[in-house]
Amino acid sequence: MIGLSLMENLAGSNNSKTIEYHAARYAFASDYVNGKKVLDVATGPGVGLNHLRSKAAVVDGCDIKENVLGYDNFFNDPIESLCGKEVYDVIVSFETIEH
Repeated sequence: MIGLSLMENLAGSNNSKTIEYHAARYAFASDYVNGKKVLDVATGPGVGLNHLRSKAAVVDGCDIKENVLGYDNFFNDPIESLCGKEVYDVIVSFETIEH
């Protein structure tokens, strides 16, 4: 499970249940990324990237917002800019549509 220290940067939330739900989603996804190339679409501040990196070979994050945590593999572009440029084994996207 993702520790609270990693999730404490979750943008706009001081609610422990919200943080717990986000952590559970990344923990679930991590079961499917072992040794794979992963893209986290609409990653927000990128708080789940390190959790995915603990098992994946490569993890990239993309979001239209600024890369507030300073991750190297973060694209500050819409997903359309990545289409056709990279091939990923797994793509995750949590809480994207309602935002």
